[in-house]
Amino acid sequence: SQSSSRTASADPAGAIVAAFSRLVGRRPSDVMVIAQSQRATFAGVDALSRAIADRITSTPVEPGGLVGLAAPNGAAFLAGFLALRRAGQAVVLLDPLAPIEERRRAMTAVGATGVLTCAAAWPDSVDDFQHSRIGAAATLPLPPGIAAVKLTSGSTGVPRGVAMREENL
Repeated sequence: SQSSSRTASADPAGAIVAAFSRLVGRRPSDVMVIAQSQRATFAGVDALSRAIADRITSTPVEPGGLVGLAAPNGAAFLAGFLALRRAGQAVVLLDPLAPIEERRRAMTAVGATGVLTCAAAWPDSVDDFQHSRIGAAATLPLPPGIAAVKLTSGSTGVPRGVAMREENL
């Protein structure tokens, strides 16, 4: 309904985090992510994302900022995405296998102010994540409701960002 979407969009974390929190409340011990020898529950991903968000917001962050996420598919990506949304940040989806300079070029092109990285798909703790600020040139404010930015390949020049609202995700 319209009133529920207005309520969700008023929360800086947004509708995705709210929906995930409802799932955690109903099914905390259910397996959310599975691989050959790894499992992550809703509660486990939730706890990790909250710890990461706490670390990010322990220093002042501008609400509605744009932060890159470079984490492999799995619990790390999900926890990182949720953490950045909980911290009120829009997420630039980065290829974790891309060279650091390529990632930096892409983040600079879209005006990202920081990056959250994790090398492990199945992190042991919040300590497997690194959050750093980058010196972005003048950044344009994002339109309200932007949750993520997907990058074009940049094969014909500088990558461009395709902004996605939560309802698109």
